[in-house]
Amino acid sequence: MTVTAYAAQTARADLTPYDYEPADLGPLEVDVDVTHCGICHTDIGMIDNDWGYSQFPVVAGHEAVGVVSAVGSAVDPEHLRVGQRVGVGAIAGTCMSCEFCLAGRQQLCPARDDTVLRGHRGGFASSVRASDWRFAYPIPDVISSEHAGPLLCAGVTVFAPLVRHGVSPTDRVGIVGIGGLGHLAIQFAHAWGCDVTAISTSARKRDEAIELGADNFIATRNTDELAQAAGRFDFILSTVSAASCGTITLPR
Repeated sequence: MTVTAYAAQTARADLTPYDYEPADLGPLEVDVDVTHCGICHTDIGMIDNDWGYSQFPVVAGHEAVGVVSAVGSAVDPEHLRVGQRVGVGAIAGTCMSCEFCLAGRQQLCPARDDTVLRGHRGGFASSVRASDWRFAYPIPDVISSEHAGPLLCAGVTVFAPLVRHGVSPTDRVGIVGIGGLGHLAIQFAHAWGCDVTAISTSARKRDEAIELGADNFIATRNTDELAQAAGRFDFILSTVSAASCGTITLPR
């Protein structure tokens, strides 16, 4: 099988057509014919070699959705079958036997196979491979493929802290940064019933944030709106690309 992809041959290069022959399918592996793929900031970072470990040619794309085209001999047919619509996200497989995997923290597995990050060919291609079938996630029929793609990375990135920190429907939640992550965080928090405040540097995204479900909006640059909001929030989720980004739980 020949995979037709778009790859960066060198750092910061334009993507150009690139064909490659994948290795024989392993017993736990799954091939997925890609129909949709999101674009994440990490993809750009790998193409530009921002972190110094990109392996060229880089085929980026780790928010891939498509249809299973082949499965390995050890894949459980009760859970995954040819023709099924699935998504392959930032992690394509792990060892499933280390202390982290056994504790349900596969993202910390030292042997994990990161889609794109470790030379794994990504979803800007006709096909992408999951090295473990358990990381090819069935997509519910009610979610369209174009909407499912971003949920595989950006979506889970902001959904996880809401669950991990026990955010409740009665909480007042601030979302800092209304970009690829923040616009999804607003929708999740709104759907959960929270009082949601979008926080951005300027008022340029105010209307969009309100449309997505924000109840309030704070512009931080050249205003005193942030100071006026002191003590308002139960939980703040920051999605900005800075050393201080993360999640903060404020005293109640």
